[in-house]
Amino acid sequence: MPGWVKINEDWVSWIMTRLGQNFTCPLCQSTHQLPVKRIVHSPGALNKTEEFVTQLFSSRQKAAVLSDEITHQVAGRTVEEKISALRPVTSVILTPENEERLSTREEYLNYLLTRITGCSLLVTVGSGTITDLGKYAGEVARIPVLCIATAASMNGYTSGVAAIFQNQVKLAIPVKPALGVLIDSDIINSAPLILTQAGFADSLARRLANADWYLGSLLTGEKYCPLPGLLVEQIERKHFLSGRLIRNGEPAGANLVMEALILGGLAMVIAGSSAPASGGEHLISHFWDMYAHQEKRVLFAYHGLQVGLGCLITARIYDRLKELTLAEILLRLKTHQVPVEDELKELFSLFPFAQKYIKTQWEQKQKALALVRSRLVDCWEKLVQQVFPEVHASRQLKETLSQAGCPVYPSEISLPVGLARKALKLARYIRNRLTILDIAAELGILQEIEPEIESTP
Repeated sequence: MPGWVKINEDWVSWIMTRLGQNFTCPLCQSTHQLPVKRIVHSPGALNKTEEFVTQLFSSRQKAAVLSDEITHQVAGRTVEEKISALRPVTSVILTPENEERLSTREEYLNYLLTRITGCSLLVTVGSGTITDLGKYAGEVARIPVLCIATAASMNGYTSGVAAIFQNQVKLAIPVKPALGVLIDSDIINSAPLILTQAGFADSLARRLANADWYLGSLLTGEKYCPLPGLLVEQIERKHFLSGRLIRNGEPAGANLVMEALILGGLAMVIAGSSAPASGGEHLISHFWDMYAHQEKRVLFAYHGLQVGLGCLITARIYDRLKELTLAEILLRLKTHQVPVEDELKELFSLFPFAQKYIKTQWEQKQKALALVRSRLVDCWEKLVQQVFPEVHASRQLKETLSQAGCPVYPSEISLPVGLARKALKLARYIRNRLTILDIAAELGILQEIEPEIESTP
């Protein structure tokens, strides 16, 4: 975080008063947009569905309500009944096709677009998969989206991206954020514990991702705003040590996680990209997802739980970087050669369907990597002073995840340790965003970290 930023100001309250507005940022002087107009988070909020929808979309034109078989039972049927008092409603209930668990495969889009034809509003009732598919469909159909949350499992409710599989590659596709989000804390608190654990683990990525973003900005000149990081840092003070509350199923734990996820989504909207919430740790999780989809098997775990393991890996990289002196950085840059051709060959053998995509992403990253090699030494002290202190030590993260009952070893999600290690080495090639994985590769650190990824305690 830049040294001049006023950390103690209540930025969380400040940003919540600017929902639905364009505003000049006092930190970066840019104009930010927050299209999310209203967030309702309270017990029994589902009973306010009719009022919530009317305030944000007064037209009585037809609306579609999107859910899956489980979330329809939990809340979807109630939402349909309440909305139908105001306007015609089309009920869309998605079921898995040729997979055990519903995922965000683009193949579902055509069916969804057919079902919502003639609708002027799309209301999603669910968590990650339903929300992302709904926002993507709303973007393509050019109709507004409202989100009804059913679990504190991910930050997509308020974000401006949808994680969609296209040709077995997981992409973060820019979409319009939802106009509003309704969160019934009674429903969130009764959701399966594993979903809250996934949300908690995912929320812990924010500091790492923001550090990656700021590090990239210092090295390449990419635009950076401190506001998203401040939002993340201030909400994390409240929930970082709430692991035992979460593991015990305490309502306070789930509500804290949901607050962190909502702010994480808003942070992405402010930044205009997923950078404040998705760094190297997410690339590692995406790598595992791509492998699972290629092998036509169920994903190893919920997104957030995989991200939690990715956090432990990238945090260990930051641990190692903190130990290096400037002289060691100079020596490594002069002597280490990254085996790019061999690694790309290995990656192409794993994901032959994604060769063209990977080549394009890698080519787009070359300019940034050249700047890393030329500027890393000059920027090193600034990284040490302003970036590294923002990241929790891997040991501390591991303890925090363990307290919440989240997996901390690959074997806990049936992930082969060999595949976990491959992700450490190869995940950086699948996205053009500069992350700590790239810095570590240039310095020869990835090979040193690889043996430390253990399958079991």
